[in-house]
Amino acid sequence: MKYKKNPVDLKASIELMSSMGFTVSEMVDALGVSDPTIRRYLPKNHKRLRSEFKKHKLSPQLEKEIVEEYLKGKGGSKLAKQFNMSRDVIEPILKKHGVRGKIQRDKKVSLEVQKIIIEAYLLDIGPSQIAKESGLKRHTVTNILRKHGLMKPHPFYAKKS
Repeated sequence: MKYKKNPVDLKASIELMSSMGFTVSEMVDALGVSDPTIRRYLPKNHKRLRSEFKKHKLSPQLEKEIVEEYLKGKGGSKLAKQFNMSRDVIEPILKKHGVRGKIQRDKKVSLEVQKIIIEAYLLDIGPSQIAKESGLKRHTVTNILRKHGLMKPHPFYAKKS
């Protein structure tokens, strides 16, 4: 439903939706107008309501559940989707509990997998194909190949002497 012809109706709708607690993105979807248009007609107290929402504390039980799921191997984005919140909320919780990044650092590629990557590369299979078949990221594969002297660093990133 577009409101291009009657801005009075649009303003009334935005004020009503704001008082009901709708977010700007929800208003954009519902009213079919752009984000700047919504913000132009927002009541002054809308920002105050949003800042109160941001300061809302999560229960310790929910924080514990988030940390447990993270330790089981779920990433920040998947947790955010599962708990219906943004990564900007999830990441400080993980940092607060001292677990952020530990799982990612523990994910080392074993020597056996590195040998398979090297063998595949020597058989003229490219890093992108190796990454696709092994489930690793392409930059991980290229880093392994560089580490073993099979690929030269990109000239832009090479150390200048």
